[in-house]
Amino acid sequence: MDEELLTLLESAPAVLEPDIGTEPEEEEPEPFCSCGRCGEVIEKESDAHRVRVRNSGEPYENWCTDCTDYAAFDPHHTELYSDELWDECYFCCDNCNEIYSRDYYFGDGICEDCAPRDDDEEDDSPLRDYGTRAEKVHGFYGAHRANWSGLYESGYKVHGETLYFGMELEIECLSDAEDLRAAIDRINDLLAGFAILKSDGSLTRGFEIVTAPATMPEFKKRTAKFFAALPELCRQYHLRSWHTSTCGLHVHVSRSALSELQIGKIQAYITDPASYALVRKIAGRDSSRWAGFSEKKYLKDRPLEMGHSAERYTAINLCNAKTIEFRLFKGTTLEAGIFRNLEFVLALAEFTLPGGGMSISESHGGSSFQKFLEQAAQRNTYPNLTRFLTARGFLRGHKRHGNILK
Repeated sequence: MDEELLTLLESAPAVLEPDIGTEPEEEEPEPFCSCGRCGEVIEKESDAHRVRVRNSGEPYENWCTDCTDYAAFDPHHTELYSDELWDECYFCCDNCNEIYSRDYYFGDGICEDCAPRDDDEEDDSPLRDYGTRAEKVHGFYGAHRANWSGLYESGYKVHGETLYFGMELEIECLSDAEDLRAAIDRINDLLAGFAILKSDGSLTRGFEIVTAPATMPEFKKRTAKFFAALPELCRQYHLRSWHTSTCGLHVHVSRSALSELQIGKIQAYITDPASYALVRKIAGRDSSRWAGFSEKKYLKDRPLEMGHSAERYTAINLCNAKTIEFRLFKGTTLEAGIFRNLEFVLALAEFTLPGGGMSISESHGGSSFQKFLEQAAQRNTYPNLTRFLTARGFLRGHKRHGNILK
């Protein structure tokens, strides 16, 4: 090699190849943060305290030492809870010393598992588990698998399968655990053989009444004693359903008695904006995340099979295999209010039958449902519903001119 070229190569700066496997240096953790409560900048290492809080974002925040005056350790001294979170959402059972959600609070400082009861009482308790089904316990009441007339005593016919319905009514007790137990015993006796009482984790101190599937004549006959006694029971044991933020009334009807076209029509009518004022008035509450009816559904949206829709928490729950569940109603302990809601469901079933009043071309229903209810036959068949809607201006009332009714 030429000596001059060799000298040049030796004197050239070295070209360094990149080190492909070298990872970037880790950044030093930020030594400061803001207090989640007061916003003061604090040093993480010495002044930050991890506190469990109630918010929609992260379940924990870093709080400064001064702000921990508004927090406390749980009885096991494992975590700091903000006072607000602990008071509203948690408690420690005085008996078993376990930490539970407030939903599991029985009263007198103890959890549901530690509630005082004798072994016999525990075995014979009328309050059943939430998963218990009324039809498995009591069966069906009324005509079965036959042409049948008489949702009421006047002639509404269901062709093919009998249209059964069942009621789920949630009730809260605003008194103590002793009144709650007494109310459960009394109501269980009044509805013996026809309904079951169930626990429900969504209720603060309450229970759910679930009737067996029945036809209307059977339902009226087997609930007569209960409805006669209910006003006094509410006064004596401080029972509420309407004046709560938790209670609802759900109505199940047998799916096999309704065609998919009927189901689609019912869904389309209830979710039609033109129906909203009437539906809201009957339901006693607005559309919500637990029972939404403000989003329009069309006939093409009807489920072709069970499980087609994942929307369980809508006005009409279509996710069950054997029933259609109407979830829109606010809970009530008034007999007329309960029958009004039942009549609304049954009237929609009749209205959506072929020739019942709601044509396919009129899939939204519009005012035709009100015209349907204004017929003399329907006023007699659905008396609680039509009286309610007439008094509130949704149906035309009869006006007296002298001694003539028009």
